[in-house]
Amino acid sequence: MPFPPWQHVPPDTAVRELFQTSLMVCPADDPDSGVLLRCGSGLEEGSAIVVHAPALRPNAVKVVGIDDETPIAVQARTILGDVPIHVLSVPHITWKSWCGGLPQRTPITALIVVLVAAALYFPPASLTAWIALPAAAVLGLLTWLLLRERLPTTIGPPDTPPMAADPVVRAAFHSLRRVPRARSTIQHSEEGSHHWAPPVS
Repeated sequence: MPFPPWQHVPPDTAVRELFQTSLMVCPADDPDSGVLLRCGSGLEEGSAIVVHAPALRPNAVKVVGIDDETPIAVQARTILGDVPIHVLSVPHITWKSWCGGLPQRTPITALIVVLVAAALYFPPASLTAWIALPAAAVLGLLTWLLLRERLPTTIGPPDTPPMAADPVVRAAFHSLRRVPRARSTIQHSEEGSHHWAPPVS
């Protein structure tokens, strides 16, 4: 079972017990150096994958593979150094991802292919069509893949509108600095939008 948000996770908890829990880990004396973290099962039996990013740069995602019996504090120290660690559960983390294509992706890609092919085929480059066309096609494919919407890392329950990571990270900092064991509340504005409130005891 996942830990509810804003609960302190025992440091000796094995990562295999945290596959359904999103976490923030940080040095006990420096919450601003916190790291957002999620664990999942690896490709091989007994292995796990840890996805993490700095709490203040949640889109700078890294992935490592470890043994699924590794205590979460041990894994946290491999990221943050050999210091006392806090491990706090947070609402569900959805890492950054690619979405659908941006408007006008096809005509932009086609235009780039034509311009690159012409630039390579005609002087001063004067390459043969056998070289110019494949090179233009490769560049066009890269352009096609890059012209997609980028969805940033968000934090929030799956049944609510996603939120940027910053408000939740601030709430986690508040919890770690002032409230040893905290629970979360959500405030609703008059317009119906969701705002994470600082954890309260």
